[in-house]
Amino acid sequence: MKHLLNSTDLRRLEFLKLLFDTDEWLTLNVLATQLNCSAKSLRNDLRAINEIFAPFSISTSVKRGLKLSYPENFTFDYIYSVILSNSLEFNFLELIFFNEHLKKRDLEDYLYVSTPTVSRLIKKCADIFAPLAIKIQSSPYRITGNEIQIQNFYVAYFSEK
Repeated sequence: MKHLLNSTDLRRLEFLKLLFDTDEWLTLNVLATQLNCSAKSLRNDLRAINEIFAPFSISTSVKRGLKLSYPENFTFDYIYSVILSNSLEFNFLELIFFNEHLKKRDLEDYLYVSTPTVSRLIKKCADIFAPLAIKIQSSPYRITGNEIQIQNFYVAYFSEK
């Protein structure tokens, strides 16, 4: 399922995984190197993560770096489910799954995105689904093709979400 995420969501997931897997403080530069991105991108991610992922929070220290704090009863699965719940790609696929009569304008309104963004989402998902003999039909939007593959996709989707 991770292959459906956009680059920002995927980077945030990997960022949180690195912090989750250690009890040590990690510097922003070390994390940026490991994630192959800039420290500025991680600083932007840091703000978004602290807003979206409560009760998880990233503590910062000028001398020590960054450290993830969270209650003991939470696992990384919670982070993954939050990423999926906020993912534009997954929200798009969920809208198509639960609504049979959506037009492009409806998708724009529900997802709060522009026409080109909806077009990119459709193309991205179509490219990923093509090897599975799954297609995204337009007007109205729905997923068609190999029924077993479609069922397998949604079983995996809902179990991970």
